[in-house]
Amino acid sequence: MPMMTGIEFASKVRVQQPGARIVLISGYSDHASVIEAFNSETIHRFVFKPWSNEDFLEIVQEQLEVENEGIWVRNGADFLKDDS
Repeated sequence: MPMMTGIEFASKVRVQQPGARIVLISGYSDHASVIEAFNSETIHRFVFKPWSNEDFLEIVQEQLEVENEGIWVRNGADFLKDDS
């Protein structure tokens, strides 16, 4: 991307959509930046180019499952709140 790196873009997405699960796809990487992006939870998975469609679909499915588990936990926590 000519205007910013993928990690910079992911950071902007994170501000606009804090609950988004972000998978970064790149043909090259600055390993230190990728590790920092993982540690700051800017990205959730990293995929090197070229990728296999089957592997990518598995990663997307995994991230959907993680998000669904998070929704279940948040809803369960709301259910357990004592409203009295």
